[in-house]
Amino acid sequence: MKVGKKFSTILFAGLMTTSAAQAAMITEWSFVNSAGFINWQAAGVTASGASNYLDEFNVLQTWYSSLSWGDPVNGSPSSFAVTSPILGTVTTNGAAEMGTTLVHNNFPVFDNGELLTQTTLLNQLLLTPLFPAGPAINAPTIAFDINFFETVNAPGNGVLCPDGNAQGVGQNINGCGDIFAIASPLDLVQQLVIDDYLYTFAIGVMGGSILSDATCSLMGFASGCYGFVTIENQTNTIQPFFSITARQMTDVPAPASLAVFGLGLLLLSRLSRRT
Repeated sequence: MKVGKKFSTILFAGLMTTSAAQAAMITEWSFVNSAGFINWQAAGVTASGASNYLDEFNVLQTWYSSLSWGDPVNGSPSSFAVTSPILGTVTTNGAAEMGTTLVHNNFPVFDNGELLTQTTLLNQLLLTPLFPAGPAINAPTIAFDINFFETVNAPGNGVLCPDGNAQGVGQNINGCGDIFAIASPLDLVQQLVIDDYLYTFAIGVMGGSILSDATCSLMGFASGCYGFVTIENQTNTIQPFFSITARQMTDVPAPASLAVFGLGLLLLSRLSRRT
Protein backbone atom coordinates (compact mmCIF):
# COMPACT_ATOMS: atom_id res chain seq x y z
CA MET A 1 0.00 0.00 0.00
CA LYS A 2 1.25 3.48 -0.78
CA VAL A 3 0.01 6.79 0.54
CA GLY A 4 1.23 10.35 0.43
CA LYS A 5 3.81 11.73 -1.88
CA LYS A 6 7.49 10.96 -2.49
CA PHE A 7 10.00 13.71 -1.79
CA SER A 8 13.52 14.18 -3.08
CA THR A 9 16.45 15.15 -0.88
CA ILE A 10 17.63 18.63 -1.79
CA LEU A 11 20.63 20.34 -0.23
CA PHE A 12 20.54 24.10 0.08
CA ALA A 13 23.79 25.77 1.03
CA GLY A 14 25.55 29.06 0.51
CA LEU A 15 26.47 32.37 1.99
CA MET A 16 24.51 35.49 1.14
CA THR A 17 25.37 39.07 1.92
CA THR A 18 23.93 41.58 4.34
CA SER A 19 25.17 44.87 5.73
CA ALA A 20 25.04 43.78 9.38
CA ALA A 21 28.33 43.97 11.28
CA GLN A 22 29.49 43.05 14.76
CA ALA A 23 26.09 41.62 15.72
CA ALA A 24 25.69 39.38 18.76
CA MET A 25 26.09 35.65 18.40
CA ILE A 26 22.88 33.62 18.58
CA THR A 27 23.40 31.68 21.80
CA GLU A 28 20.04 29.89 22.11
CA TRP A 29 17.58 28.38 19.62
CA SER A 30 14.21 26.72 20.03
CA PHE A 31 13.28 23.80 17.77
CA VAL A 32 10.27 21.70 16.85
CA ASN A 33 11.23 18.43 15.17
CA SER A 34 8.38 16.43 13.58
CA ALA A 35 8.36 13.19 11.59
CA GLY A 36 6.03 10.59 10.08
CA PHE A 37 5.77 7.68 7.64
CA ILE A 38 4.43 7.61 4.08
CA ASN A 39 4.82 5.31 1.05
CA TRP A 40 5.04 1.87 2.66
CA GLN A 41 5.09 -1.38 0.73
CA ALA A 42 3.26 -4.58 1.82
CA ALA A 43 -0.49 -5.04 1.68
CA GLY A 44 -0.62 -6.14 5.32
CA VAL A 45 0.89 -2.98 6.82
CA THR A 46 -1.40 -1.13 9.24
CA ALA A 47 -0.83 2.60 9.67
CA SER A 48 -1.97 4.55 12.73
CA GLY A 49 -1.47 7.94 14.31
CA ALA A 50 -2.47 10.03 11.32
CA SER A 51 -1.63 13.74 11.40
CA ASN A 52 -1.16 16.52 8.89
CA TYR A 53 1.94 18.28 7.66
CA LEU A 54 2.73 20.89 5.01
CA ASP A 55 4.77 19.58 2.10
CA GLU A 56 7.42 21.48 0.12
CA PHE A 57 4.66 23.09 -1.96
CA ASN A 58 2.80 24.23 1.19
CA VAL A 59 0.07 21.64 0.52
CA LEU A 60 -1.53 19.81 3.45
CA GLN A 61 -0.62 16.08 3.43
CA THR A 62 -1.03 13.14 5.83
CA TRP A 63 1.67 11.08 7.48
CA TYR A 64 1.54 8.41 10.21
CA SER A 65 3.41 7.93 13.48
CA SER A 66 3.26 4.11 13.46
CA LEU A 67 3.39 1.18 11.02
CA SER A 68 2.76 -2.44 12.08
CA TRP A 69 2.86 -5.65 10.04
CA GLY A 70 2.78 -9.42 10.12
CA ASP A 71 0.69 -12.01 11.93
CA PRO A 72 2.16 -11.93 15.48
CA VAL A 73 3.44 -15.14 17.03
CA ASN A 74 3.07 -13.99 20.64
CA GLY A 75 0.41 -11.29 20.36
CA SER A 76 2.69 -8.34 19.58
CA PRO A 77 3.18 -7.35 15.91
CA SER A 78 6.45 -6.01 14.59
CA SER A 79 6.25 -2.24 14.13
CA PHE A 80 7.96 1.08 13.53
CA ALA A 81 6.97 4.11 15.58
CA VAL A 82 8.26 7.66 15.68
CA THR A 83 8.00 9.95 18.70
CA SER A 84 6.86 13.26 17.26
CA PRO A 85 6.90 16.18 17.68
CA ILE A 86 9.94 16.87 19.85
CA LEU A 87 10.21 20.40 21.26
CA GLY A 88 13.26 21.83 22.93
CA THR A 89 16.10 24.31 22.91
CA VAL A 90 19.68 23.97 21.76
CA THR A 91 22.59 26.10 22.95
CA THR A 92 25.29 27.30 20.59
CA ASN A 93 28.63 25.69 21.56
CA GLY A 94 26.71 23.57 24.07
CA ALA A 95 25.63 19.96 24.41
CA ALA A 96 24.01 18.00 21.58
CA GLU A 97 20.21 17.75 21.66
CA MET A 98 18.00 14.80 20.73
CA GLY A 99 15.47 14.93 17.90
CA THR A 100 12.56 12.64 17.03
CA THR A 101 13.03 9.03 18.17
CA LEU A 102 12.52 6.07 15.84
CA VAL A 103 11.52 2.81 17.55
CA HIS A 104 11.46 -0.69 16.06
CA ASN A 105 9.37 -3.10 18.12
CA ASN A 106 11.00 -6.30 16.87
CA PHE A 107 8.74 -9.23 17.72
CA PRO A 108 8.34 -12.60 15.95
CA VAL A 109 5.73 -12.77 13.20
CA PHE A 110 4.57 -15.56 10.93
CA ASP A 111 5.94 -15.32 7.40
CA ASN A 112 2.67 -14.91 5.52
CA GLY A 113 3.89 -12.57 2.78
CA GLU A 114 2.44 -9.50 4.49
CA LEU A 115 5.70 -8.07 5.78
CA LEU A 116 7.07 -4.56 5.48
CA THR A 117 9.78 -4.22 2.83
CA GLN A 118 10.05 -0.44 2.29
CA THR A 119 8.81 2.83 3.69
CA THR A 120 9.70 6.53 3.67
CA LEU A 121 10.24 8.52 6.84
CA LEU A 122 9.72 12.27 6.46
CA ASN A 123 11.36 14.71 8.85
CA GLN A 124 10.69 18.41 9.35
CA LEU A 125 12.33 21.08 11.47
CA LEU A 126 11.22 24.47 12.77
CA LEU A 127 14.15 26.45 14.18
CA THR A 128 13.85 29.83 15.92
CA PRO A 129 16.66 32.07 17.25
CA LEU A 130 15.89 33.02 20.87
CA PHE A 131 18.88 35.13 21.98
CA PRO A 132 18.96 37.44 20.14
CA ALA A 133 15.42 36.82 18.92
CA GLY A 134 14.71 36.18 15.26
CA PRO A 135 11.85 34.94 13.08
CA ALA A 136 10.84 31.25 13.03
CA ILE A 137 12.25 29.31 10.09
CA ASN A 138 10.53 26.34 8.45
CA ALA A 139 12.87 23.75 6.98
CA PRO A 140 12.01 21.86 3.78
CA THR A 141 10.98 18.25 4.34
CA ILE A 142 13.71 15.61 4.16
CA ALA A 143 12.82 12.07 3.05
CA PHE A 144 14.58 8.92 4.28
CA ASP A 145 13.96 5.90 2.09
CA ILE A 146 14.14 2.80 4.29
CA ASN A 147 14.55 -0.77 3.01
CA PHE A 148 13.52 -3.34 5.61
CA PHE A 149 14.24 -7.08 5.93
CA GLU A 150 12.30 -9.27 8.37
CA THR A 151 14.72 -12.12 9.06
CA VAL A 152 14.16 -15.80 9.78
CA ASN A 153 15.09 -15.94 13.46
CA ALA A 154 16.62 -19.43 13.42
CA PRO A 155 17.92 -20.20 9.91
CA GLY A 156 19.62 -23.44 11.05
CA ASN A 157 22.65 -24.69 12.93
CA GLY A 158 25.87 -23.17 11.67
CA VAL A 159 24.06 -20.81 9.29
CA LEU A 160 25.04 -17.15 9.64
CA CYS A 161 22.35 -14.51 10.05
CA PRO A 162 21.69 -12.13 7.13
CA ASP A 163 23.94 -9.51 8.73
CA GLY A 164 26.85 -11.95 8.29
CA ASN A 165 27.25 -12.69 12.00
CA ALA A 166 26.54 -15.81 14.06
CA GLN A 167 23.26 -16.61 15.74
CA GLY A 168 22.95 -16.31 19.52
CA VAL A 169 25.46 -13.52 20.11
CA GLY A 170 25.53 -9.72 19.92
CA GLN A 171 22.63 -8.22 17.99
CA ASN A 172 21.54 -11.76 17.11
CA ILE A 173 21.32 -12.86 20.76
CA ASN A 174 17.61 -13.71 20.55
CA GLY A 175 17.73 -15.02 17.00
CA CYS A 176 18.72 -13.24 13.80
CA GLY A 177 18.00 -9.52 14.13
CA ASP A 178 15.91 -7.66 11.59
CA ILE A 179 17.74 -5.23 9.32
CA PHE A 180 16.89 -1.86 7.88
CA ALA A 181 19.10 0.31 5.72
CA ILE A 182 18.69 4.00 4.94
CA ALA A 183 19.36 5.52 1.53
CA SER A 184 20.44 8.90 2.97
CA PRO A 185 23.70 9.71 4.77
CA LEU A 186 23.28 10.20 8.52
CA ASP A 187 26.40 12.03 9.67
CA LEU A 188 26.44 15.48 8.14
CA VAL A 189 27.84 18.91 8.79
CA GLN A 190 26.47 22.10 7.28
CA GLN A 191 27.38 25.73 7.86
CA LEU A 192 25.92 29.17 7.55
CA VAL A 193 27.00 32.70 8.32
CA ILE A 194 24.64 35.09 10.12
CA ASP A 195 26.04 38.56 10.67
CA ASP A 196 29.56 38.09 12.07
CA TYR A 197 29.33 34.41 12.96
CA LEU A 198 29.83 31.09 11.19
CA TYR A 199 27.38 28.49 12.56
CA THR A 200 28.14 24.79 12.13
CA PHE A 201 25.32 22.25 12.44
CA ALA A 202 26.53 18.69 13.10
CA ILE A 203 24.09 15.77 12.91
CA GLY A 204 24.51 12.14 13.97
CA VAL A 205 22.52 9.02 14.85
CA MET A 206 23.14 6.61 17.72
CA GLY A 207 23.09 2.86 17.18
CA GLY A 208 23.72 2.47 13.46
CA SER A 209 26.76 1.33 11.49
CA ILE A 210 28.12 0.76 8.01
CA LEU A 211 26.70 -2.62 6.94
CA SER A 212 28.74 -5.36 5.29
CA ASP A 213 28.89 -5.48 1.50
CA ALA A 214 26.77 -8.64 1.47
CA THR A 215 24.15 -7.06 3.72
CA CYS A 216 24.03 -3.87 1.64
CA SER A 217 23.47 -6.01 -1.46
CA LEU A 218 20.69 -7.90 0.32
CA MET A 219 19.06 -4.58 1.20
CA GLY A 220 19.28 -3.31 -2.39
CA PHE A 221 22.02 -0.75 -1.77
CA ALA A 222 25.61 -0.33 -2.91
CA SER A 223 28.55 -1.21 -0.65
CA GLY A 224 29.06 1.10 2.31
CA CYS A 225 25.37 1.61 3.08
CA TYR A 226 24.28 2.70 6.56
CA GLY A 227 21.79 0.77 8.64
CA PHE A 228 20.70 -0.99 11.79
CA VAL A 229 20.36 -4.57 13.01
CA THR A 230 17.65 -4.69 15.67
CA ILE A 231 17.49 -7.29 18.44
CA GLU A 232 14.64 -9.78 18.30
CA ASN A 233 11.97 -9.85 21.03
CA GLN A 234 12.59 -6.33 22.29
CA THR A 235 12.07 -2.64 21.58
CA ASN A 236 14.99 -1.05 19.74
CA THR A 237 15.49 2.72 19.82
CA ILE A 238 17.30 4.74 17.14
CA GLN A 239 18.15 8.20 18.43
CA PRO A 240 19.26 11.12 16.25
CA PHE A 241 20.98 14.17 17.73
CA PHE A 242 22.33 17.51 16.55
CA SER A 243 24.52 20.31 17.85
CA ILE A 244 25.31 23.89 16.88
CA THR A 245 28.71 25.55 17.21
CA ALA A 246 29.75 29.05 16.18
CA ARG A 247 32.83 31.19 15.72
CA GLN A 248 33.22 34.85 14.89
CA MET A 249 34.20 35.79 11.37
CA THR A 250 36.10 38.78 9.98
CA ASP A 251 34.75 40.51 6.88
CA VAL A 252 32.38 37.63 6.14
CA PRO A 253 29.02 38.58 4.62
CA ALA A 254 25.91 37.30 6.40
CA PRO A 255 23.46 35.01 4.62
CA ALA A 256 19.76 34.73 4.14
CA SER A 257 19.93 30.95 3.88
CA LEU A 258 20.73 28.08 6.20
CA ALA A 259 20.97 24.34 5.59
CA VAL A 260 20.40 22.13 8.60
CA PHE A 261 20.44 18.35 8.63
CA GLY A 262 18.68 16.24 11.28
CA LEU A 263 16.49 13.30 11.72
CA GLY A 264 15.86 12.13 13.03
CA LEU A 265 16.52 9.86 11.69
CA LEU A 266 18.20 13.79 9.29
CA LEU A 267 17.09 17.44 9.25
CA LEU A 268 17.67 19.49 6.11
CA SER A 269 16.63 23.11 5.90
CA ARG A 270 17.04 26.34 4.12
CA LEU A 271 16.67 29.20 6.52
CA SER A 272 15.94 32.84 5.81
CA ARG A 273 16.78 35.63 8.23
CA ARG A 274 16.55 39.39 8.46
CA THR A 275 18.84 41.57 6.40
